[in-house]
Order: sequence, then structure tokens, then C-alpha cells
Amino acid sequence: PGRKLLQSDAEKKMTAYHEAGHALVAAKTKGADQVTKITIVPRAMSLGHTQYEPSDDYTNFTQSKVSGMIRAA
Repeated sequence: PGRKLLQSDAEKKMTAYHEAGHALVAAKTKGADQVTKITIVPRAMSLGHTQYEPSDDYTNFTQSKVSGMIRAA
């Protein structure tokens, strides 16, 4: 199986702050999608992940929506 990434407590803390930053920006940015899950468990090439769920199904995006998505990413 795959190689396991070992992180120090300091690295885990930095990852947690980083992912929390995504969540805070999303919460304060008009047009950003709602955060549904945050993890600091390393997977594949990622040290953490913030998952967003769109409030509606979109076919086209407004400039405001795209701008909010970019800010929170």
C-alpha cells in the first residue's frame, strides 16, 4: 500500500490553521460556498482538505460567485 505521511504536532497545527483560514474566508465572503467538512488528515498529496457544498446547482456562474470561490479556495 501507499506510504504514510508522518507529521509533527507543529505541522498538524499549521495545517489546522491553514484549513481554518479557508473556512473563515468562505464564511465571510459573499458568493462563497458553505464549508461542509474540514480535515487535517493527510491524504494523497494533500496535508488537509476543506470541502465546500454549493447552495444551488449551477450551470453558469456570476462574476461575484466565481470571485467568492477563488477567494475561499
